[in-house]
Amino acid sequence: MKYKLLLSNLLFSCLLFSIGSAQEWEFVYATEHPNGLQDVNFGYDVDISDNYAIVGAREENGDSTNLVSAGAAYIYRRVGETWQMQQRIVPELQKAMVCFGYSVAINDNFAIVGALFENAAYIFRNVNDEWIQVNRLIGPDQEGYEWFGISVAISANFAIVGSYYDDKDENGQNHLEFAGSAYIFKNNNGNWEFNQKIVASDRIGGQWFGAILDITDQFAVVGTVFERRDENSLNSIQGAGAAYIYSNTNNNWSQVQKIVASDRSQFAAFGGSASVYGNTVVIGSEKNYQTYVFDYSDGFWTQTQFIQSEASQSDGESLVSIYGDKLLINYYGLYREAHFYARVDGVWYPSQLLIPDGSQYTYLRYACSLSAYNAIFSGKQEPEKDMVLISFDRSNSSVEQETQQNFRFSPNPVSGTLFITAPETQYQKYQLKIFNAFGEIVYQNPIVLHETQIDMSKLFSGVYIVETSSGLIKKYWKFVKI
Repeated sequence: MKYKLLLSNLLFSCLLFSIGSAQEWEFVYATEHPNGLQDVNFGYDVDISDNYAIVGAREENGDSTNLVSAGAAYIYRRVGETWQMQQRIVPELQKAMVCFGYSVAINDNFAIVGALFENAAYIFRNVNDEWIQVNRLIGPDQEGYEWFGISVAISANFAIVGSYYDDKDENGQNHLEFAGSAYIFKNNNGNWEFNQKIVASDRIGGQWFGAILDITDQFAVVGTVFERRDENSLNSIQGAGAAYIYSNTNNNWSQVQKIVASDRSQFAAFGGSASVYGNTVVIGSEKNYQTYVFDYSDGFWTQTQFIQSEASQSDGESLVSIYGDKLLINYYGLYREAHFYARVDGVWYPSQLLIPDGSQYTYLRYACSLSAYNAIFSGKQEPEKDMVLISFDRSNSSVEQETQQNFRFSPNPVSGTLFITAPETQYQKYQLKIFNAFGEIVYQNPIVLHETQIDMSKLFSGVYIVETSSGLIKKYWKFVKI
C-alpha cells in the first residue's frame, strides 16, 4: 500500500472548504561567484535557514598564491525582498588542496563547512552579524584519508559529519574497507563537542555509509546508495540502496530502523538524497526520479507515499528537502524545474512548478534546500557559469489567491454530478485537476465554461482533492464521493 488512509478522514463537514494555502514561489535572487570566478565549483553545495544561506566554493584558491583549491564558503543574508552576500568564510589556518566548502549546512546562527581532503569540518557562529570560527571538528578515531567531511548537517543542538571511507566501527575496531560512518557533535553552550559515532547495524565493506545524511535534534538519517540488502539484511539486489534512521534519547543516538524502497530494484540508489523534519523522512533515489516518504508513528517508520516524476522512463536523481508541510524536489539530470509539494491531511500533493527565468540557458543542478519561506538552488548558466538561485514563497499576499476563493463546488458529499462554478471573469485561464486519496489524477482539463459539470458516479467512494491553478499559483479543495 502506498500510504495509510484513515477512515476518520472521511468524517468532516458536508461543506466544501479550502484545505491549504497555495504556495506562490518565485525566484527573487540569482548570483554567480561574488568575484566572478569560474571553475571553483561555486554552489556545489548550498543550504538555507530563515534569512541566512550558505554557498560552498570548494575549488577556490586561498588568500595566498600557494593555497590552490583551499576552498571557501559564502554567507548570504536576506535584506528586504532581496539577498546580499554578507561574508566570505575560510578556516583560520588555510591549507592547500583541502576543498573547504565541499559540504555546507546552516541552522539559525551556526554554520558547518566540510573540508573533505583535510578530513575536517568547521563550525562558524554568527556574532553581531560577523561569522567567526568556533570549532574545528575531526573524528576522534580518525586514521588517514577517510573523507571525513564529505557531508554535513546541523540542527539547533547537534551536527553530523559523514566519513564514508572510514573502515572502523563505532568503537574504532573491526575494520571493513569503505564501510563508512558518521560522527555526531553536540552544542555545549556554543562549543561543539564530540557526542557519538554511528555506523550501520549490518555494516559491510563497500557500503559507503555517511555520504548522504541529515539531522534534527530528535532524528538522524543516513543514506547508503551502495547497500544491497533489504531491511532485514536479506535479498541482495546490487545498488538498490537503503537508509538508516537514528533516534536521540538523552543524547544517546541509537539505530531504530533500516528503511528501503517498497519497489527495490537494481541500481536504484535509494538514499541518494535524504531530508528529515519532525516525524517525516523523505528519501530520493537516482533512478526514474523517484521519491519516497516515510512517517513515524507508534515507534515505527512506514512508507506512506511514493512520488513519481512524469519523466518515469528516464533515469535521474530526485534531490529532496522538507520543511513542515512543504516539500521541494529537484529532478536533477533532466528538468530545469523545481517541484513544490504541499501536505494536506497527511498526503503530499503537487503545489507548484517553478522554472528559472531564461530557462533555456539556466538550469538547476547538484543541491537544493528549503526553509519556511525560502528555497535555494545550485545552478548553472550556459555555457559554463556557476550560479546560485534563491526563491521566496509569496503565498500570504496574493491577489490571485483571493480570486480563487470565488470557486464554488456542489453538492458535497457528491454521488453523481459535481457542479463547479468558476469566477465570473477570466475563468478560461484556470486549469482543473482532481486527485484521489492516493495522489493520482482522476480528472484533468482546462476550465472552458463559467459552470462545469463533472460526472463522479464511476469513481470509488472516498476523499478527493480538487486543484485549481492559474499559471504557477495553485489552490486545493476537498470533497467526499459517496
